[in-house]
Amino acid sequence: MDPVLDELTRNSRSFAWRWRIPYPYCHFNSRLQLSGYLRLLEEVVDLFLADRGVSIRSLLCERSWIPVVPHSSITILDEVIMEEELYTVFTVENIFKNVTFLARMDAYVLRDGTLLRTASGRITHGYAEIVSRKDFHLTELDERMLAALGG
Repeated sequence: MDPVLDELTRNSRSFAWRWRIPYPYCHFNSRLQLSGYLRLLEEVVDLFLADRGVSIRSLLCERSWIPVVPHSSITILDEVIMEEELYTVFTVENIFKNVTFLARMDAYVLRDGTLLRTASGRITHGYAEIVSRKDFHLTELDERMLAALGG
């Protein structure tokens, strides 16, 4: 295991992921851009759900559920340079009426032996059930989803 990831998730139900910042997330610059953080937020949701046994693809194939994101936000606190290792922590904070969940993402880099938080974001996430190409509706999270989310 990675000692930094262990430290970031100690005594929590959070999911953590470490990865090297690639060029496409920097968009003609040497620093991670807002659009890169937004992609990262969506990606960490995907990795979290897969880790909990409810991947987006499996829900789409098994139940015709597709993600619905009515709101997301990112606050950039410090710079991240291309090819730095970014530590991302994803935590489900609240489940609202068994329909959507609110989660937080915190991003860190390790510089000079110190963990520095570089961004924080939030996402509201739910699912729409696709009945047909023209008919879909918000669906309630079932017991399997609630258990995976920690609710």
